[in-house]
Amino acid sequence: MSAQQGGRTVLVYADNDASQSADGAGFNDALADSGLVHDVLIDGDVESLKILPAGSTLADRYSLVTHERIDAVLDKLRTDADTIIVAAPSIAETTEAQLVCAAADVTILVVTRGSSRAGDVTSAAEALAKAHAVLLGTVLIDRTNDKHRGRRSARGQTAGPRSNPRTERQGEQQFAGFRQQPADHHATEPIA
Repeated sequence: MSAQQGGRTVLVYADNDASQSADGAGFNDALADSGLVHDVLIDGDVESLKILPAGSTLADRYSLVTHERIDAVLDKLRTDADTIIVAAPSIAETTEAQLVCAAADVTILVVTRGSSRAGDVTSAAEALAKAHAVLLGTVLIDRTNDKHRGRRSARGQTAGPRSNPRTERQGEQQFAGFRQQPADHHATEPIA
């Protein structure tokens, strides 16, 4: 929506998922050399949308995922973007997500109906708090009809009905939003 409204928007796939890797460099490569950031951006479906694909899939990117390297990539992106949206890896599967979310202005935890227990959502929120990430809220999505719709952009996620996140299950990804505007603008900006 940000790009459709003319905002210079960048979608970053920071999850090291082979299915999100492009035939070339991307986020993982930019972690190693932040000077590559603008060279590896690809055009999105909307004129003002750029995408930073996951890039080379790395067996072990632990040494590359540091506060300094993440900040360097994001600082380069901020020079030409109004909004940066990052699809981070699952908190349940890796601690890398905590570092990405800590670098964000705000984080939205994406919860998929039927994927895990309420305690998992609580644990994810606690992990984000320990990492000093600002948790804006939780979005519940329902993938029960995905097999009929097929995969859609932004990893096939569609918003489900409102519900109490304590009774729902944790999803596969977190979205961390980065903005250059004051924090009070975050509450009205669509992140996912």
